[in-house]
Amino acid sequence: MNYSAGTDYPNYGRISGPIVMIGYGSIGRGTLPLIERHFDFDRDKLVVIDPSAAVADDIKAQGYRHVEVALTEENYAEVLDSLFGEHGAGFCVNLSVDTSSLDLMKYCRAKGVLYIDTVVEPWGGFYFETTDNAARTNYALRERVRDEKAANPGGTTAVSCCGANPGMVSWFVKEALLTLARDTGRDAQVPTNREGWAKLMQSLGVKGVHIAERDTQARTIPRPAGVFVNTWSVEGFIAEGYQRRSSAGVRTKNGCLKAPMRTMMVVRRLSGSAVRVRTRGCAHGARRKVRSSVSSSRTMKRFPSRTITLLATKPRRSSGPPATMPTTRVMMRC
Repeated sequence: MNYSAGTDYPNYGRISGPIVMIGYGSIGRGTLPLIERHFDFDRDKLVVIDPSAAVADDIKAQGYRHVEVALTEENYAEVLDSLFGEHGAGFCVNLSVDTSSLDLMKYCRAKGVLYIDTVVEPWGGFYFETTDNAARTNYALRERVRDEKAANPGGTTAVSCCGANPGMVSWFVKEALLTLARDTGRDAQVPTNREGWAKLMQSLGVKGVHIAERDTQARTIPRPAGVFVNTWSVEGFIAEGYQRRSSAGVRTKNGCLKAPMRTMMVVRRLSGSAVRVRTRGCAHGARRKVRSSVSSSRTMKRFPSRTITLLATKPRRSSGPPATMPTTRVMMRC
C-alpha cells in the first residue's frame, strides 16, 4: 500500500481524467477531502456541479471549478459532455438528490467513466408525480438498476448505494464477521466473493445482524417545544416520506394497519424548508396534525457524528444449557 507523501493516509492510486462531483451538500463537503487525501488526480480537472450559488465561494477557495446548474433529464448529457469530453476516463461522484442514478450510470458506461453514488435516485418530481405507490419504493428503483446490469453486463465499474446505510454498514458487517471468527478461535481467510462471506457467516452460526444508529448531532439553537427538526437532507426527508405508504404491516378492512406498523406519516411541502407532518394513529383511529419546521444539518454545531454498532451472535446449542453467546461489536464514529 502506498501512502501520501508526508502522511499516514493510504493512497489508493491515481484517477485519470476529469473528476465530476454532482452535489455539494454535507456529504459532498465530507467526500471531497477524502478524495484529496487518498487519491492522486489533476486538481484542474476536478469540477463540482451544484445549482446553489451559496457554495461557490467555498469551492473556489479550494481551487476547484464550480458549475452552477441543476442536472435534469433534458440537460444532463450536454452538461456532462462539456466536462468529460471524449476522454474515455474519469470519475463521476453522484452525491445529489433529483438526479437519475440509472441514467447517469448508463452515460458513464458509454463514456468509459467510473461511477459511484449513495442511493438509487430518480429525476426530480418522480416521487410526487408517480401515482403507482409500488413504483416509488426502494425495491422498485433498485431492481431497475439490477435489471440493467443483467441486460448489459461488463463495462466500467459503477458502485451503487455506497453511502452509510446501505454502504459502509456492509463493510462493518464483514469486519464483525472476521472479528467474531478470531474471537472464537477460527482461522478464517478473508472471503473474496458473496458466497464466501455467506459460508463464513453460516459456519459461525450467525442468525442475524442488528444495525443500530444513534444520531449525536446538536443544534446551535435549541429546538422549540412541539417542533420536529430534521437533521439530514430536507429534500431527501420529504422524498422518502412520499416513497411508500408503509414498510411493514397489513391493511385491514377499515383502512388501518395491523402491527408492527401502526402509524402512517404523510409529508406535504410548504414554503421554504417547512413541511406539514400528519400522523395517523390507526390503533385508535386518532388523527393529529403537527406543523413542523425542518432545518438542514447546516444549523448543527458540528459535523454529524453517528455511532453504528453491529452485533453478531451464535445460536443456542441443540441440547443442554444455553451456550455462551459471543458478541462482536464494531463501532465507528463518522
